[in-house]
Amino acid sequence: MQNERNSQSSTDEMRLIRIQPANVRTLRHGCPQRLAMKVRPSTYGTAKARRPRRDPLEDSALSPVNAVLDLVEFHQKPLDEAIAKWRAKPRKPCHPALVTWVTQAATHVEQAKHRLDHDTARGDRRPFPLTPVARSWARQRPILGSDGATMYEEIVQGRRYESGGVRELLLLRIGSVEKRPLDVAERAFTAAVTAGGCPVLSSPWSGRKLVIGSYEPPARVRVVEIGCTDGSVNVLFDDTAEAAHHQYQQHLGEQTPTRFTSYTHRPGPDCADCPLVAGCPAVPVRPGLLGVSAAPDAPRRAWSLSLARAYGQCPAQAHLQDLWLPRDRTIEDTDSVRRGRAVHDWIEERHRRSPSVACHATDVPTTDTWWSGTGRDSAVETRLGVQMVGDHSLVCPLRKLADLPEGGAVLPEHYLVVYDPEAAAVVIAKADLVYRSPSGWVVRETKTSHAVGAGDPLTRYPQLALALVLAAEGAVPGSPQDCRVELELLSRTGPVLMTFDPRDSELVAHARSVVTEYVADWRTDQEFKARPGKHCRSCSFASWCPSALSQARA
Repeated sequence: MQNERNSQSSTDEMRLIRIQPANVRTLRHGCPQRLAMKVRPSTYGTAKARRPRRDPLEDSALSPVNAVLDLVEFHQKPLDEAIAKWRAKPRKPCHPALVTWVTQAATHVEQAKHRLDHDTARGDRRPFPLTPVARSWARQRPILGSDGATMYEEIVQGRRYESGGVRELLLLRIGSVEKRPLDVAERAFTAAVTAGGCPVLSSPWSGRKLVIGSYEPPARVRVVEIGCTDGSVNVLFDDTAEAAHHQYQQHLGEQTPTRFTSYTHRPGPDCADCPLVAGCPAVPVRPGLLGVSAAPDAPRRAWSLSLARAYGQCPAQAHLQDLWLPRDRTIEDTDSVRRGRAVHDWIEERHRRSPSVACHATDVPTTDTWWSGTGRDSAVETRLGVQMVGDHSLVCPLRKLADLPEGGAVLPEHYLVVYDPEAAAVVIAKADLVYRSPSGWVVRETKTSHAVGAGDPLTRYPQLALALVLAAEGAVPGSPQDCRVELELLSRTGPVLMTFDPRDSELVAHARSVVTEYVADWRTDQEFKARPGKHCRSCSFASWCPSALSQARA
């Protein structure tokens, strides 16, 4: 009898689906399988609980900001005092650059709230000051399916306020919200749950059905975004509760249940913090791939070459990149860098054509608006970029489409994800192009440079080294016997195409040494201290880094 009750309890929990606003966004590069599991709190929560411990440093940029605002709103602390109290006793140790950013972010949010309360020139100002609400809002909807009833819980967890028949949900965003893309489904979901949600009395992270209280339906609903970096404000919704529910039906309606029934695996960025990655059938497990061994209790991390390059220049950069702190791209983006990115994007767009068509010499930009060069060399870089696009047609891998085998594939910007349990690391690589040639699968990296340059290409372009290691480990489509890695180098003097064979044991051994050198120090680092130097002048995180600011004053 007890076993039957336990079985029934387990079944009830499996039929519980808990949805947050981010879950209804249009899924572009995300993994449908992870999303389907993430909204099932009993399964996903258990997997998270079994995950190895997390890194000691604070790994969320917004959690500290909310901690400061809680002290202001619920403990009536002045902002300066709240910041000082948080800095004296944070939830987790914070990197000095994060402390700087949080201090500025909390200040910007309070300033933005003040403007919403008092700026009479704004048409979207609050009708009157609202009272902070501590508990999350959620609503529950049982939906009957072919296999029985499923309880759908919809929850919002931003900063909540209400008073006098008005409810407001304030959503904090790390960057500016002035040019933030709008997802209409997410907005409709957020407004409707704010309008119809009850206070959550139990833990919102529980794997069991939420316990919710009662509420008075509001007459007016507001959903507001605030950009923490600059205090920018974007009012997403300001209307009646009825209008919020109507918008939900218009953009979501009965589609909501079908969004979470796909179990397709799509390896990519979602694998970075997925607690299920070690057992995912779509992610190859390759012990020792990175050539380092983590401590037995080391937290699982995600590693990519972009992270590795940042760490190589300054460990703090890698940590701030992981935190998704805003960066000033204008500092690091020269015209040469922007031109290279524009060439890359132009070629990628043509490789995405369906049906696949080989690039032709006439497939070149015809106006100067195809990229955003602004410097004194922009005219020269524009001409060079057009030349590079034209030169690519001479070595385009799609030139002999007729020779492609049946079922041949062309995969631009394709993610290759591998889990290395010895390094306790999820390796995420994004190849410029993966395609199937008559002789097998090929991973191609395309680089642009003013000159071809001398020296070891694996050292100069570590993406090649990583691709070779992945190919040798059988972690790309096909097998090492019918796979190769290519480098397409576009320069002033014309295109160069180089081929690397993963069956060459000496070459692969060298590639492994290149990869391991990028990983070794990063894997053991727990502090990610800044390494100040001349590179601080071109660091896009310098605004938040005390070491960079000291370097600038020196």
